[in-house]
Amino acid sequence: MHRPTAFAARFARASLLVAAATGVPLGIAMGLSRRFEALRLAALLRYVVPVLRWLERFVRPRWTTPVEATKRVVGGSVLLLSAGLLAPVPLSNVPPALAIMLIAFAYLEEDGILLCGALTIALVVVAAVLLAAWETMSAAGWVPGLL
Repeated sequence: MHRPTAFAARFARASLLVAAATGVPLGIAMGLSRRFEALRLAALLRYVVPVLRWLERFVRPRWTTPVEATKRVVGGSVLLLSAGLLAPVPLSNVPPALAIMLIAFAYLEEDGILLCGALTIALVVVAAVLLAAWETMSAAGWVPGLL
């Protein structure tokens, strides 16, 4: 074997052994060796905390909803939005991620009005993702075979 190929094979074997021995998924096992800088977290929190404090002035528990129905609707909408995260188009995962974040914030704060708005935004985002997928399949010539 050539030297780079042997190194890659040894690295892959070691990674699989670490993941198998610890019971940790391979992607997480590979990231365990990375260091996390506390200064970056502090810098991030300096920007995030004021935004969250500003949002919490407007978000409060209102329009209480039945828990079981809300749980299923939120779960289904997050599942549909997460499918939009898989598109390999640059920056196409930002709107679904923001909609998921807004739904989570509204659900955790038990704000029915914000949850209704977030689910409406999620519906628009899912419709846009489906439209983009339909247009992509149409351009590829797959739509006539589907109809």
